[in-house]
Amino acid sequence: MSPVKQIVVLGGGFAGLHLVRRLERRLRRSEASVTLVDRQNYHLFTPLLYQVCTGELPPHAVAYPLRDATAPAGFQFLQSEVTAIDLERRRVGTADGELPFDHLVIALGSVTNDYGIPGVRENALPVKWLSDAEALKPAHVYDERRRGVAASRIRLFSTAIGSAWSFERASPRSVNVRRSDRLAGTGALPPTLSPSSASPSARASPQSPRPRSA
Repeated sequence: MSPVKQIVVLGGGFAGLHLVRRLERRLRRSEASVTLVDRQNYHLFTPLLYQVCTGELPPHAVAYPLRDATAPAGFQFLQSEVTAIDLERRRVGTADGELPFDHLVIALGSVTNDYGIPGVRENALPVKWLSDAEALKPAHVYDERRRGVAASRIRLFSTAIGSAWSFERASPRSVNVRRSDRLAGTGALPPTLSPSSASPSARASPQSPRPRSA
């Protein structure tokens, strides 16, 4: 009986995670022993990382536990830092010891490329790791709240101007309709509409002729 093959996958990113899932479908448990190694215990779904910055998603929504991928398949997961790879001895050195392998897959991801643009490395704010998103979130949320207050004031001012324009250009009947549409349930009146002008005696059309005195 041939010994069980040792497959070591370095990196739990998109490549490593998809490979583990593919091996689960193609290998019988007696055919090989698969070990996934990553310094984090979760797979980070980076396309949605920006939503953690904006507060639209909690951090755990973009962090998928790697053990949830390896345990059902009978594979092993090791959370550790890779320190060395010895191809002659077929060993992977980690912070927690060595791992023997027959087949080694290196899918450790990449580093951010600033393309040599001056000032990028010193001044840019990267969004590559979960810690980056969490660090940027407070500043972004504060800025959005400040923008939201300003936008609310602009909308309120625009509504007031629009109500005044509507009152000046519209007939009395349409003013009542627009007043009810805009301010339904608020108990308020448009800025140019005073309680006296809203009374029944003030609703006569300005186009109607005045009666002549005898």
